[in-house]
Amino acid sequence: AIRNYWSATRDEDFLRSQEYDSCEMSVKISRFYAELAKYNSTKARYDIKGVMGPDDFHTNTDNNAFVNVMASLAIHWARYYSCLCNRNEREDVPDEYVMKALYLDLPFDNVRRIHHQYEGYENNPNKTIKQADTIMLTYPVAWNMSVDIMRNDLLYYEQYLSDRTPAMTHSFMTVGWKWTDEMNKMINSYEKSYRDYLIQPFKIWTEYNERNWNDQQEGSVNFLPGMGG
Repeated sequence: AIRNYWSATRDEDFLRSQEYDSCEMSVKISRFYAELAKYNSTKARYDIKGVMGPDDFHTNTDNNAFVNVMASLAIHWARYYSCLCNRNEREDVPDEYVMKALYLDLPFDNVRRIHHQYEGYENNPNKTIKQADTIMLTYPVAWNMSVDIMRNDLLYYEQYLSDRTPAMTHSFMTVGWKWTDEMNKMINSYEKSYRDYLIQPFKIWTEYNERNWNDQQEGSVNFLPGMGG
């Protein structure tokens, strides 16, 4: 949030605000992730274990792709932002942290060229995912990867998506399909992102689709993440 706000506004008052202290917050976030990352001598990489990514159907996982990417970005951002704040960036975010950010283990299939949601996902008999997780490496994270890997991730995780996914998942996929020039899929995802999630007559957003809401009264209303997507 800090990175996006600064990128969009270049708000110098926010940068130097003692009330928000966004520099100190960024440094502490980087420290939190760096302390979670532990060296694995077998892989010569750093692991972050025992986490749950955005997909809460799969809990207590190791090296969740989304979590590790966000951890890496948080550390790199804190080093850069500390410099902007005229602090000692190497003291705030030492080289050890940056090394961890560079060498966090990101599970990847080199043959099929897809990101695994987490270490061991392929061996899990239940691959159904509740909502967008790994596909968010494309949007909104904009992780550095080729278009074919973006497309492969979208195609792969689309097939395991639960029919009870929140609307925001389809919003993320809409942008992903646009970026990969899959226009029919883009249109389909765009329509899914709102069509079944509005309760009449006042078009109140529901967390799950209207059918599940009417049948089981489950999920939150008015569901702002769906509307935001």
